[in-house]
Amino acid sequence: MSIGASLLRGVYRLSCVKKAFALPVEQLLKAIEKANRGRGFFMPTDRKAHYEKRMVNGFPCLIVRAESKPSQRAILFFFSGGMVIGPDKGDAAVLRKLCYGTGCDVWFPIYPLCTEHCIIVTGDQEALDIMEKTMKVHIEFMLPDGAWDNSWGTRNFKWTYWGSRTSDGCQAGFAALADRDSRFYTAALKNLELLSACTHGGLLYGGPHFRAHGQPPCIHHTFAHVKPLSALLDSEAKAPQSPAKLPRESAYGVKCFEDIRTYLAAKGPYRATVTGYDTEYYDLRNGHATGGALSMLWHEKAGPIFTAGMTEYAVIEKPNMQSDKGLDTMPLAPRAELECGGVKYRNVSDLSASLSHRESGGASVFEAVSVLRDADQKTPPSGEAKCRAVYEISADSAVLKYSSESELCKSAKIFFPLISESEEKFSLESPTSAELKKKNCTVRITSDKPIKVLPTKSGRIFNFVPGFEAVPLYVEGCNAEIKVEVV
Repeated sequence: MSIGASLLRGVYRLSCVKKAFALPVEQLLKAIEKANRGRGFFMPTDRKAHYEKRMVNGFPCLIVRAESKPSQRAILFFFSGGMVIGPDKGDAAVLRKLCYGTGCDVWFPIYPLCTEHCIIVTGDQEALDIMEKTMKVHIEFMLPDGAWDNSWGTRNFKWTYWGSRTSDGCQAGFAALADRDSRFYTAALKNLELLSACTHGGLLYGGPHFRAHGQPPCIHHTFAHVKPLSALLDSEAKAPQSPAKLPRESAYGVKCFEDIRTYLAAKGPYRATVTGYDTEYYDLRNGHATGGALSMLWHEKAGPIFTAGMTEYAVIEKPNMQSDKGLDTMPLAPRAELECGGVKYRNVSDLSASLSHRESGGASVFEAVSVLRDADQKTPPSGEAKCRAVYEISADSAVLKYSSESELCKSAKIFFPLISESEEKFSLESPTSAELKKKNCTVRITSDKPIKVLPTKSGRIFNFVPGFEAVPLYVEGCNAEIKVEVV
């Protein structure tokens, strides 16, 4: 069976038309055609928003606006029909909610379905070029160990260290275009190796430390990834003779992705991600770290040292997410945090923070100026508390500097959970220094303030996003310098 036929069968299965499994491909296509009757472009007739139809490359696009004039920003929204099933009129409510919830116009293209426009078969060179360009941007965010760095993403609840919990994964698509760019093959292989490392007893666990922390695997992760891997075995994709390195395997310095307000740094053996991404997913508050957060710190020997996840964990999709009830857990992002009246205010919640980058003395320096805010962007009742965070990433170390002149921040804490599996030995060497023994190295943490550890049942906290255990380190106050070295 071809990759195209396998894709059609898989997507059609998700549409709950179970009898289609036994049908030949031709009959399956007819069944899909029948399911799409009444679907496609629609022009809402309500007066709850302003609607416009615009043709893009010969295909209609519905534009939804809150006002008659275009807003300053727009969201490109793709219907999740797997390029097989088209949208219907019921999607208008979703588009309006997104429009009013974000203050953005929403562009909703009625894209060509693969049942009528198969780019591999028809040889649509332009579409293939676009796919290749898109994939080249994606691999910028793959870490050297094959992990997908979605520490900045709005749909953070879907993220585990190896990728999306329920997507097909990257193997089939990247392998199909590996002849265009051999880095796609490298990405597919490295990610597959990471999937293998997280698989035990034939089931894919939701992160590197799930099993160590006694968390069961979700079978959704397994069957979602088995399907495309099976299709890949049936494809004609071949491994290149000399596959190239991933972008982040090279110490290239700094790259800025302005549309998501995110920087990637690669200095010596360190890789870092700093983000001020200010878009939220629908009405999900604190769904991802922002505010100029150091959302990823990775080292060639130590692997992930710091990483963000959901700022407030919540089960958004019950079929493939697990409850953290009863677990010792907390957000993983390094952050300044103040608790007032049971409400937590954090610098990594501030959607309006400023973020800048400069080079100084061989280090890439990132500076974020933010306000401690809660999930609703509110400040403490007693007043605004500003915070400055500076990250210096060099070939020798990573230094985190936090400062605030606010009286409120004297009661705050700076948390920096250190990623560490429970079997690794962690120790406080002195009041201001700590060490974590890993297989191939030692992670050394020093601070100008006493380092403290939150009490836990097992010595580790655990967070399902992206599936890590960590030592919950913190210092009192909001003025401190924390240095990370790997020896």
